[in-house]
Amino acid sequence: MGLEEIKAIKEMARFPKEKKRYVIPKKSAKRIEQEKSYSGDNAMWEWFAEGRKEMTGKCEHCGGKTMKDDDEKYHYSIAHILPKAYFPSIALHPLNRIELCFYQNSCHTNYDNKILDLMDMNCFDKIVKRVAAMYPLIEKSERRRIPQILLDYIETEK
Repeated sequence: MGLEEIKAIKEMARFPKEKKRYVIPKKSAKRIEQEKSYSGDNAMWEWFAEGRKEMTGKCEHCGGKTMKDDDEKYHYSIAHILPKAYFPSIALHPLNRIELCFYQNSCHTNYDNKILDLMDMNCFDKIVKRVAAMYPLIEKSERRRIPQILLDYIETEK
């Protein structure tokens, strides 16, 4: 190492090191992975796109405004009747969706988190008819997760 190089290193040592800052990512690693799985086969996004064609812009529970006209967030207002995580056999079935508001009264979030009771849903009749129509397509191992109230109504529909 030459004298010039040593002088340059000493000169650089006088300055404080730049601290690395942690930046909160806009999307979590889980969300990025989830979007990769959606875009991998595009099946989920196609399911949302098909659902958008049926959207009215009105929540089927409270009548509030949905995200129908928002190209980036319309899928926030398309709820799975039976959760895709528990019912993969019908996750992408066209009958397994209802239009619920996301921002106005949070019906979608409240439905997913079971804050809204199925019996209290204004679209309960529609839910029962759709689940009854999908019932033969649901894997036998997944059927144990169907809420009892829906099973009771399915039995009476037969």
